[in-house]
Amino acid sequence: MAKQFDSKSIGQDVQNEIMKKQQAIIRQYQKPLSQGQNMQKLQNFIMSQKAPGSAAYLELSPMLQEVVMKLNLSSIEIMIKNEKNWFKKIRLQIAMFATKKMADAGKAKKKLDKDKAAKKQAKTETKKSKK
Repeated sequence: MAKQFDSKSIGQDVQNEIMKKQQAIIRQYQKPLSQGQNMQKLQNFIMSQKAPGSAAYLELSPMLQEVVMKLNLSSIEIMIKNEKNWFKKIRLQIAMFATKKMADAGKAKKKLDKDKAAKKQAKTETKKSKK
């Protein structure tokens, strides 16, 4: 999903393995995805073939972003495992590293925002208690 790979460039057995792994991930998230419009949003994002980190990705809820990241990482892992050409293997490993860093950056940003909100709330409470 990070970069949509041409289906002709990867074998049918690799495509089947990726599909099975992605179905297993979606089964793990079945309950949260069934609530509201989550499954529809996920399907629309996947069909649009947008990359994680794009504006469309950032509009998704954090839970959907996590699912998209896991789907993307699982497909890259399978492609690395089955790739024979070491240049392509290195390129895929770089893509995996970048995807993991992007996921970590998103988690760090959420934590920072949460910390800022807590500090702001503490400040307002101290101002109210002084009055």
